[in-house]
Amino acid sequence: PPHLHEFDLAGKPLELHGEELKAYHRHGELSLEAVRSEGIQLSPSVIRIIQLHHETWSGTGPQRGSGTQVYRPARVLRIADELVARLFRPQNQTGLYAHLLQMKQEIDPLKAVEKWDPSMMALLCNRLKPE
Repeated sequence: PPHLHEFDLAGKPLELHGEELKAYHRHGELSLEAVRSEGIQLSPSVIRIIQLHHETWSGTGPQRGSGTQVYRPARVLRIADELVARLFRPQNQTGLYAHLLQMKQEIDPLKAVEKWDPSMMALLCNRLKPE
């Protein structure tokens, strides 16, 4: 069966198959390879963030890291990555904070499978709340 991963920037469901799915799961490593081929040096912590930024709180990400096993900045980038995708969809008529609240509502404390770290989500909602 096709793997459904979120949506593309136009808001269409994105189905990944075979090699596309493999490339998606490797895109952190592929991005690092592209940066290195340009001679750009990154600190070990930045490399770690890039490698882990699609890990989910529940451990269903490409490298199967879960919860606090995943480097905290990578967990924050995971949320930011989703926010950017939602903000740049053509049909978007909502601001950053509204999307953040929507994502927070998508966290179900009764389910074992979660995309985002609930504590990082709460922290971001608190810090980004408009005055």
